[in-house]
Amino acid sequence: MRIAIITAMDKETMPLLQKIGHVTGSEIAGGNPVYRFFVDPHDIFMITSGIGEIQAAAATQLAIDKYEAQLIINIGYAGAISHDLRVGEIVVAERVVHHQFDLSGIDNLRRGQYENRQDVYFNLSKNIIDMLESVIGGYKKVTVASGDSFIASNEDKKRLRENFKADICDMELAGIAIVALKNKVPVFSIKLLSDNADNMGKETYSAFVKSGLYESNANLASILRALK
Repeated sequence: MRIAIITAMDKETMPLLQKIGHVTGSEIAGGNPVYRFFVDPHDIFMITSGIGEIQAAAATQLAIDKYEAQLIINIGYAGAISHDLRVGEIVVAERVVHHQFDLSGIDNLRRGQYENRQDVYFNLSKNIIDMLESVIGGYKKVTVASGDSFIASNEDKKRLRENFKADICDMELAGIAIVALKNKVPVFSIKLLSDNADNMGKETYSAFVKSGLYESNANLASILRALK
């Protein structure tokens, strides 16, 4: 299988590369660093997209057009919205909503709902989640609120939880999922919770990233070996 792994930042990419194995090649494509490697029987292309929905969406289309990706995996930091989640926990995304998308000013659609769609949520691949159950079975399955802003206020956190039943928030997954699904390419996403998306979010995130816990918690190699 040809698999594209999309991360937003070097601080997410580099620890993962160290865990996967020998890089067979690298290049800059579409302005993005791309690392190639092989995990039997998969050809892997790891792309660092940059932060935000637009850059993540562009990297996803690049992965599909240039590298003919058959599966998109998104790995990265996220903020905990649900009271049942804690910093340092790994979770798996089941669905995502683009919480900043809003056509309500011109149409009778709720915030987050795209035209010609009945729901605000974009579902990630249940088939892939089921296939990986032996590896990710201990991880909670979550709803992601995704948008182009770092959530760091108690008010915004409450709004996302109440309006979208969101468990976590990030800044890339909606862009990735929307583009991949348009191209009929499945998406799987695993997130490491770096902060509580509250008034202390900036401080908690900065301290967590500096701690190096991302490297010790990422389980990418096992996930790749379990894919068929």
